[in-house]
Amino acid sequence: CESTLTRGEQVDTLTLAHQFEVSFDITLKEEAPQYQNLFHLGEAPSPRLASAFIPAGTTQLEFRVASVGDPNNECRASPPVSLELGKEYSVRLQVIDGHAYGFLDGSPLCSVELAGGIALGADEQPLYASSPFMAASDACLRKLSFVNGPTKAPTNSPTKSPTKAPTGSPTESPTKSPTS
Repeated sequence: CESTLTRGEQVDTLTLAHQFEVSFDITLKEEAPQYQNLFHLGEAPSPRLASAFIPAGTTQLEFRVASVGDPNNECRASPPVSLELGKEYSVRLQVIDGHAYGFLDGSPLCSVELAGGIALGADEQPLYASSPFMAASDACLRKLSFVNGPTKAPTNSPTKSPTKAPTGSPTESPTKSPTS
């Protein structure tokens, strides 16, 4: 484990755009005895601009994203998806075109409409590997990264055939089989 989460560990200060993406790899060590935080973007406990949690008594992933119309939009898989303890997962939260999309190992996990668009807050915002406002999850967090700016809206359907000559750049639509 490269980085066990510690409450309130600020890893960056960011200028936020209306479209952004936060990604990381996570390995849970135990079920959450209380609501626990994985990452927190913003300078206040609420409205947080974006965050990821493990709800109490579960190993499930939940995202929260603040919008102009609702400071606490919840994005959670339905039906719930439990993460296996000790297994590493790639997690991504994408905010684009007034929606938040959550992904687990590249597959869509959840989506939520952001009423009135994303709430941006101040020009610069702190990014925490675990919020200073609540307990850190007992987990290993790796490769926490933030990308600002336009990203392509996700799709739930694969392309009809694999890419014949991969470019190394993402495609507009995911594929189910390798492209090389």
